[in-house]
Amino acid sequence: MINHPPSQDQPPAERPKAEEPPVEEPAAPEPVEQPAPAPATDQYGLRRLRISHRAYLEKALPYLVEKNLGSSPQVRLFALVCLTRAARSGTGNLVGDDLRRLRLTDGVAALRELSAPGWLTCDTDVMTATPEHPAGYVLPEFTENPWQMGKVSAKRISGWVSDVVSHRRLRKVNHQARLAAVHLTAHSDVAGSSTVSAADMAKFCLAKGPGDVVDLVKVLLQAGWLTGVAPAGAGSLTVTLSTDAQKYVAAPEQAPTEPPVPGSRRQVAKEAVHWSMDRRISEGRKLTEGREQEIADWIQKFRDVHNHGPSWGAVAAHLGWPRRHGPERQAANGAIELLLKEDWLAGQGVPYGLRPGSRYEA
Repeated sequence: MINHPPSQDQPPAERPKAEEPPVEEPAAPEPVEQPAPAPATDQYGLRRLRISHRAYLEKALPYLVEKNLGSSPQVRLFALVCLTRAARSGTGNLVGDDLRRLRLTDGVAALRELSAPGWLTCDTDVMTATPEHPAGYVLPEFTENPWQMGKVSAKRISGWVSDVVSHRRLRKVNHQARLAAVHLTAHSDVAGSSTVSAADMAKFCLAKGPGDVVDLVKVLLQAGWLTGVAPAGAGSLTVTLSTDAQKYVAAPEQAPTEPPVPGSRRQVAKEAVHWSMDRRISEGRKLTEGREQEIADWIQKFRDVHNHGPSWGAVAAHLGWPRRHGPERQAANGAIELLLKEDWLAGQGVPYGLRPGSRYEA
């Protein structure tokens, strides 16, 4: 028997309505235990500066005052940049963009002023210098690293100064206000509160007196670098840094990390670092033996397509060698070293310069 669909003239049969459950009053939320605050090292982990690095910054700022470097705020700001770049070795580099980024009205005159007393020597035209061909300069007083500054501290301090003075919130303020921002941020505690002597700040910023310091603070409040200010007594004032500015406050030292768990990726990678050269070459030979011509041929084809050689990682990826973690990474490095040593490959030391060596037959 054929079942015909119901006629469209007949309304469909109504389904029985399900009995709705009674509505219950929502229960009061149970108290949730708040997690313990994270350690300071986690909270400030992304900050560039640590308290140990700031110690050198606290030497650099009064040094500029003692040496009376810079007859104007913009020249003093330029001197600060030059000092922090060369405080460790006595040498640094400048390019034309550095002067333009600092918005110096006359970069050549600023350089000439710092060179006149012999504090800085530079024989190259900075205005035409480029990142590929920078202008080197020397601070004779710092060639022996008198502050005993480490490499990491030097890099952090230099980068910190460059980041602060070129921050987007300070781009439209004058040079004196940027010096004030550096001074206040350098003396801030980890919570972003900075209490400084108005007289000391006036000397660093080349302001006429405490009254001008108040005006500089107002400029930084309007720029969004500060969010509050209050008198602290005895000729001092306390300011509160904004969220953007607090990223440049010196953070507590990082707690020592726990030793790696045996068998973990970190432990395996740590052990791999200690492979000897002989072991790397030995393990690398297992990856390359009988494939030398094939590998060199692939690298030549890569160069034909891309006009430069592949990275070691690209070679490892193409050949299926491990690229990142574990002892096998050392074997992959050993394989490349072996091919270079036996003249199957060449171009070591040149960025993307890897190419077939003298033993390769096209």
